[in-house]
Amino acid sequence: MPITEQGSQTIIWTYDDGNGNIASQSQNVIIEDTTEPEISCPADFAVEATSATGAIVTFDLPEFSDNCTGASLKFVSGLESGAIFPIEETIVTYQVEDAVNNTDQCSFTVTVTGVAPVIECPGNITMSVDNETCSTISKF
Repeated sequence: MPITEQGSQTIIWTYDDGNGNIASQSQNVIIEDTTEPEISCPADFAVEATSATGAIVTFDLPEFSDNCTGASLKFVSGLESGAIFPIEETIVTYQVEDAVNNTDQCSFTVTVTGVAPVIECPGNITMSVDNETCSTISKF
């Protein structure tokens, strides 16, 4: 019977020479996952600012795989997809961890460039009303 589960397993070997001489011996077999999962981040990319604070940036999450089941993706640093990224470079890092704490990380850079135009309005205007109609007509 093959051993397939991770952890320590004990095998008992029994030897019989056919003449009534029997001996037994035990052996511990340790199976452990030492293979790191693999992760692949999106390529670096740039977007233009849509406001003076930056731009809402969305991206696909990294893809990952592992030789055993139970690996999960974790956001580590930077900003997550759908956040407002500032006008600068932001490094985004994700990590994949498997069921026995083997890990791998990847990072990519999101660059937000440009500045949205600033709208400048004229100063406040004070106008006097017409005494007869209690109104005024403004021409801008």
